[in-house]
Amino acid sequence: MSILATLKFIIFVISIFIFPAYGQQEKILDDNLCPQMISVLCVKKVLLDIVFETQKMKDSAHKIEKYIHDHEPTPASLVEYINYTMKHMKSNLPKSYYHYHYRNTKSNINRTDFIHLIQEENYAFSYLYNSINNILNIKHVFGRSIDELLEKISNNLKINVLCNYRNIFHVYSESWLPISKINGIQILTTRKRKIPPLLHHAYSIIIIRLLEEWIANANHIIANIDSKYFR
Repeated sequence: MSILATLKFIIFVISIFIFPAYGQQEKILDDNLCPQMISVLCVKKVLLDIVFETQKMKDSAHKIEKYIHDHEPTPASLVEYINYTMKHMKSNLPKSYYHYHYRNTKSNINRTDFIHLIQEENYAFSYLYNSINNILNIKHVFGRSIDELLEKISNNLKINVLCNYRNIFHVYSESWLPISKINGIQILTTRKRKIPPLLHHAYSIIIIRLLEEWIANANHIIANIDSKYFR
């Protein structure tokens, strides 16, 4: 057997073992959140699409804030409960270690750093996606106006943000944490359908604050990626 024929045979044998394993890995990672992976020709364009969609979410978030401001009868109690709750859930919130470093460094960002940044964003937006769904599952009788806006944000997060991050990970052959492995904000009540309007308002505001924080992180990356990123 010639050297060329031998090499072809070796490649064929390797492909038998490697490609099924890779396919199995993709299957394990697939939690059916996104219908399919889409080919990405320009990662920066995908990031721009994500940022564009997050601006729509900010519009819905502002409408929620205004609605709560206009309808909450005890604003002082609302602020107090929000501050208390955020203080006690701080250790469980998505961390922004790499984003903090990115904001405070003048050095270039390499491929590994970039992956860490979008992994942080993907985790944070997944956390918020699950948090929103936790509120929506309550189906609060007096929270329909807020829930409609939260559902709009949730759908946008799923289709235009989380699935786009997965497309980017697919380009770099990076894995992602399934949505089922990420906990959102838990609604601390034993009778979910009897949750007081104040708590519904409070959790909605907390999610909005976190959403705006991570939207700002995503915006900062795309605004500075050309000046800092190198392969």
